[in-house]
Amino acid sequence: MTNKSLCLEKDLKENSFDLKKHNSLHQSSDGFLGNKCFDCIHADHAHHRSLHVKQSNGYVYNEAPLTEPAEYDSDGSSDTSFVTSSSVTSPLDTSSLHKSPLDTPSEISENEKSIKTRKTYLWKDVICLSLALTCLFGAFGGLQSLQSTVNCFEGLGFASLAALYASTLVSGLFLPPFVIGWLGNKITLVLGMLCFVIYTIANFYPNWYTLISASVIVGIGSANLWTAQPNYMANIGRSLAEVTGIPLHVVINKVNSAFYGIFNIHIIQGYALSSIVYGGIKEVSTNQTSYAPERYTCGANDCQQTDGNVTSYCNPPSEKLTYILLGTYAVFCIVAVAIVIFFVEDREISDTRAVKLQAHKKLTETFRLWTNYRMILLIPISLYMGFKTAIFQGDFPKSYISCAVGIDMMGYIFICNGSVSSVVQFVLSRNGKRLGRVKPMIVSFFLYLTCAVVLLKWEPDESTLTIIVLFIVSALWGAATSITKLEITNIFAMVFQKKKEAAFANFAMWRSCGSCIGFLFSLYSCVYVKLYMQIALLVFSWTLYFCLEYIHRKERKGKLAIQSEKCKKDDLCQKTVNKPVNV
Repeated sequence: MTNKSLCLEKDLKENSFDLKKHNSLHQSSDGFLGNKCFDCIHADHAHHRSLHVKQSNGYVYNEAPLTEPAEYDSDGSSDTSFVTSSSVTSPLDTSSLHKSPLDTPSEISENEKSIKTRKTYLWKDVICLSLALTCLFGAFGGLQSLQSTVNCFEGLGFASLAALYASTLVSGLFLPPFVIGWLGNKITLVLGMLCFVIYTIANFYPNWYTLISASVIVGIGSANLWTAQPNYMANIGRSLAEVTGIPLHVVINKVNSAFYGIFNIHIIQGYALSSIVYGGIKEVSTNQTSYAPERYTCGANDCQQTDGNVTSYCNPPSEKLTYILLGTYAVFCIVAVAIVIFFVEDREISDTRAVKLQAHKKLTETFRLWTNYRMILLIPISLYMGFKTAIFQGDFPKSYISCAVGIDMMGYIFICNGSVSSVVQFVLSRNGKRLGRVKPMIVSFFLYLTCAVVLLKWEPDESTLTIIVLFIVSALWGAATSITKLEITNIFAMVFQKKKEAAFANFAMWRSCGSCIGFLFSLYSCVYVKLYMQIALLVFSWTLYFCLEYIHRKERKGKLAIQSEKCKKDDLCQKTVNKPVNV
């Protein structure tokens, strides 16, 4: 018996390999090899090529790279990227890095060091970009929540936030594909971050010309930045998949988990800094009349226009403290830009010309989805996600926190919101299959409704009870937001599996539209008007969402029934098709 035959016989005994198992494994994981790979050396190399990888010792035998990569959905903030066969190399194309059975120990050691070094540099880029965006949005998030209080005269703060989201809405539809295709991901990231530096500096001289212009600029920069960020992470994921031989979707999940695990720190960073700086506000005289709550109407009856003795709250902190805070935020933004420039490598894998050519097609698909009944049912809840943000980022800090208990408590209350949101998101990620989507969405509905009713009927004052209520409302709001964001992302990915990018572009567009409408209403209406609008939109949007869940579940059962009829004789297929799915 030849050496090749002996090797093949040994391999068959160790892995219990048969043709049926080979076919099922080869068809798994969206075109990739399954997670459990095995050894197989064909006896006749003239007619066959080995297709399998042995991960236990790192050997690759005559590897035939796969050509159909899988697509993936990148969460966060609202952004989705895709892997296409025209722009991505195979994640298992690692012939230059992996070892041959004939390698000497010294060559094997050098290859292992090369792989380890490349992985280290790739993960270095993930960590550096995550830290940079944490610094940037820690400063921006804190500054954004202060706009309605610090720049309250004539509603300048609300107007600037409305301009910001309107700019994000328009530019997000048209600019990112062309900008990224022309400049690349890294330069787009740097320019987008510089827009936030301009916005922070403009707050040193707030007026209708400087602040509105800076808001438009930062809206454009934000739209491009949040498109370049997932693209850059996708490129790193592809490179890591090439190095390690791990399926691309698994690597992408690890990269995104690492990014958001670091990025969520910005919630504490920016808000804590504002509370620390403004902590001595009561010992420093303000620009206006001394703090006198009886002069203002706090809560739901806070209106922008004066109506007799009812006056909108506007008592900004001292310029000295504000300049200290703005200077600190500016330093954070500049440090973030420096980190990307000097420590983040420019990793371009996709064909930029293909990106430009596909831009028009993607835009067309985005608008075509408006005629899809599924998208029509999801537009109201997308609007709601933006509208409630306008209330929580604009009216809640101005009319409830600053008016009743002082601006120095704002940071701590928002930290509570972000912390609870992170905890709830972690719990849902671990128990998503068991809970499904409908049950958490019912919980989020009642959480939002409870917060809206409390803010509508409750009159805040300077008591300790007010502080407790504000923390509770902030925590409940954070839990509801975390649930809704996760489940809406899931339903978009489920019902638009072949058009995910266009679907998430619609979600981002309508959410920005809702935020813009909410901030504009704050210029001309009382808080209670917006709260009634929030409740009405909440009921309407959740009703349509549950209708879509019912339709989707009914369609899925019909498809499973058809598949079940086609494979009744196949036990493995029968078990897979009839597996219960909890939605």
